[in-house]
Amino acid sequence: MKNILISVSAFFILHSAFVFGGPIEIPADAGTRLTALEGATNAILAKLVAQADTNVTTTATLYTPRFKGDTLVGGAGTGTNAVWISKGTTTNDWVAIKP
Repeated sequence: MKNILISVSAFFILHSAFVFGGPIEIPADAGTRLTALEGATNAILAKLVAQADTNVTTTATLYTPRFKGDTLVGGAGTGTNAVWISKGTTTNDWVAIKP
């Protein structure tokens, strides 16, 4: 029974190789493509991380939003745990959403 299953499995593997165009070929520039993809992924992840203020008093206008919807988190003193979100890309576009 075991030999029959192995034979049937081998048949389907070989059959699918001919039906679906043979073995998968890895392009010569696969490493370059992966490196570019990793760079793009890291750039996206960096934008998802909020800017954090570590000064004694958080002043939102000292930070330039990286994009609309960017977030700023106050980390110490007067701005502890305060959160701002940007409605634009200038220093005056911060809107406090949690005082």
